[in-house]
Amino acid sequence: MEGSRKMDKKELEQAVRRNLDWFRHSKVMDPPDGSWGVAERLAVTQGNSALEKIFTVFPAWSEFDGYCVIEPRRPDCNFETALLFLLAGEHFDCTEYREVGGNLLHYLFRRSGMLFSESGTWNWSSITRYPTRWYDDNGWCGALQLLIARLRPDLDREYRLSFWGSMLAERLADGVDRAIDSSRPIEHGVWPDPEGYWQGEPRLPHWGAVALFAGSACRGSGFREKFNRVIRRYYEYLFRRRDTLIASELAYALLGAAWVAGWNDDGFYRELVEAFSSRMLERMDPATGNLPAEHCEAPRGPHLVDTIYTANWALLGMQAAATLTGNPEQHAAADRLAGLMLRIQDASGVPAYDGCWRGMFDLEAGTWGGGDCYEGGQNSIYSGWTNAPIALALLLRAGERSLIQL
Repeated sequence: MEGSRKMDKKELEQAVRRNLDWFRHSKVMDPPDGSWGVAERLAVTQGNSALEKIFTVFPAWSEFDGYCVIEPRRPDCNFETALLFLLAGEHFDCTEYREVGGNLLHYLFRRSGMLFSESGTWNWSSITRYPTRWYDDNGWCGALQLLIARLRPDLDREYRLSFWGSMLAERLADGVDRAIDSSRPIEHGVWPDPEGYWQGEPRLPHWGAVALFAGSACRGSGFREKFNRVIRRYYEYLFRRRDTLIASELAYALLGAAWVAGWNDDGFYRELVEAFSSRMLERMDPATGNLPAEHCEAPRGPHLVDTIYTANWALLGMQAAATLTGNPEQHAAADRLAGLMLRIQDASGVPAYDGCWRGMFDLEAGTWGGGDCYEGGQNSIYSGWTNAPIALALLLRAGERSLIQL
C-alpha cells in the first residue's frame, strides 16, 4: 500500500456520500429518514463465528439476506450519526441530510425514552431494562450535545442540548474523579466506581478521556472550576502511565488531550498532545499509517486495521493534533490514515455493505478479515464507533478542519 499522499477533496466527498448512502440503504437506519433512530450495527451472518453469542447478548435483531441488523438503538451511536448528517448537510448544502440529523435528535429526545431526566444521563440502549450507564457512551452523548448546540442554536432551543449536556458533564466528572484512585487492578469487566453508578474503567482513556470530553466542552459553565480540576488531575495521572498504553488507548488519549487543548489555553495539554502523538507515530506503520489491533474486544495483530476501537479514533485524534500544533509529521500521519480509510472502504456494490467500513481489515490478505468477537472483528459493521466517526473525519478533512475546530 502507498504511504502519505495529497488528499483529493472530491475523493473525500465521494467517500462520505457513499457512506451516507450506506446508512440509508443498508437497513441500519429503518426508516431511512432517521425518524426511529439508527441501530447499533449490522452483523454479517456467513462465516461469523461469534453470531450465537451476538444473538444471546443482544437479543433484538432483524434478519436479511446474508446479514442481520442488531436492532438496539444506542444514544451514542445516534448522536455520532446525527452530527455526521448535520455537518454533511452544511458541507453539501443538502436539506435531506440536515433533516436526517434533526430526525435522529427527535428520536433521541422525544421517542427513545433513553434519557434519565433527573440526571441527564443516558441508558445503554433502547432494549436495556435497567439503568446501565457507561462512561464512554455518555461522554460522547454529553460532548456531542454541547457541540451540536453551538453549531445549531435552533436545535439547542428545541431539545435543550446545552442544559442536558452540562448536567451530564458534571455527573461524568464526579464519576471519573472518585474512580481513578481505585486500588483495584485494571481488569476488563471489573469496574472501579465505588458508588456503582457508572460502568467502565476510567483509568483507561477509552472510558476516562471520552467521559471528560463533555466537561472539556462546557465553556462558560458554572462548573468550570470543577471541570478544570478533575480534567487536570486525570491527565496528570494519564501522563504518568503513557508508556503502558496500547495502541487503541493511545488513540483515545490523543483525541482526549487535543479536545481539552482546543478549549483550554493551559500549555500542559499541548505538551500532552505532543507526547501522545509522538508515541503513536512510533507505533504506526510508516507505509500504511495503520496501528496494530490490540484491543481486548477484537482480534489482534499488527496487520489488522481495527476500525471499531483503534484506527477510527487515531484518525480523528491525529487530525485534531495536527490542526492544533501545525506539526507536519502529524499532518502526514493523519493523511496516511485517511488514505487507508479511503482504500479499504467497501466497494462491493451490495446495498447492505457498499460504502461502509466493516470492523476489521486484513492488510496481508487485502480484504476484510482477521476473525470475529461478539463486539468486534471483521463481521461487525457499526453505525456509530466505526462508520459515523470515519465518515466524519473524512468530511472534516475535505473541509480542511478537525473535530476540535467545530
